Amino acid sequence: MASPPGREANKEYLADGFAPHIKGRAHVEPGDSDYDHGASATLEYALTGRSVRDPASPVPTPDGWRGVRVIG
Repeated sequence: MASPPGREANKEYLADGFAPHIKGRAHVEPGDSDYDHGASATLEYALTGRSVRDPASPVPTPDGWRGVRVIG
């Protein structure tokens, strides 16, 4: 399965929890590669995942968890 656009190291991130830095790896497309900047790519993937997940998080209430939190 191909990685989503802009997430070249997605397979490794999902399997291992981080995007690896692979020095000298040949680029499959022109431009920058996530493998050139593993730590930065890992942070980007994590922040993106969190921002997508948070708007649908359950909301704590005095009676327990219910509903969803809407941001915006």
